[in-house]
Amino acid sequence: MKARGDKRHFTAEELADFARKAGPEGQLRAMKQHLESCGKCAKAANTWRRVAEVAHRLPAPEPPESAVRVVKAFYSTNKPEKTPRLKSLVANLLFDSSLVPLQAGVRSSAATPRQLLFGSGDYHVDLRIEPQDDADMVSLLGQVLHASDPTKNLGAVSVCLIAGRRVLATSQTNHLGEFQMECDLTPRLELRVTLPDSQVSIPLVEPLRDGVKENPYLTVTKVFKDISTRKKP
Repeated sequence: MKARGDKRHFTAEELADFARKAGPEGQLRAMKQHLESCGKCAKAANTWRRVAEVAHRLPAPEPPESAVRVVKAFYSTNKPEKTPRLKSLVANLLFDSSLVPLQAGVRSSAATPRQLLFGSGDYHVDLRIEPQDDADMVSLLGQVLHASDPTKNLGAVSVCLIAGRRVLATSQTNHLGEFQMECDLTPRLELRVTLPDSQVSIPLVEPLRDGVKENPYLTVTKVFKDISTRKKP
């Protein structure tokens, strides 16, 4: 209700519901009592009651049979294509620059990027992880390529960085298959690449060392922990 002067009047929507007997029973009783003493609302309610009666007498609209045939014919020849469910694959680590030993006598005191190469079926994902000035941030630069034909244009490939169920960053590759993202170091960090026929998962974990498998939830946080401690003061 809304007040007008000393009287409280019902809105047009409320009176239309009253005419259709739609609404809580208590509200309908209160409106009926109000209409007995308010000529303005009673007149509007009578108008809505006549509208409801006319609408009730009208038959339910039926579309012409010709229109029904046209619509059925259209959908029979233009059925939406079923989207095939993408296979979910885990990429294999093919190369890790951190496993390449330094030359004799060479010691690195600066934070250096880490180069990784992953493979899945006909595709390669080249990934470069660069620590930022803030030790808790890294920049991910990558490239998605066809393994047998690196010059092949794969179009815009969706790339998503997640941690558990949280999406941290998203990107799409350019015409060269390149992408770039920045993120905080966080546990269970995973890169997902949606290829034409599959979705490839790349867990950013510490690879095998001396044939001993690390904890599967060991993330790039540990990978760069030693890097940050080697930074020059």
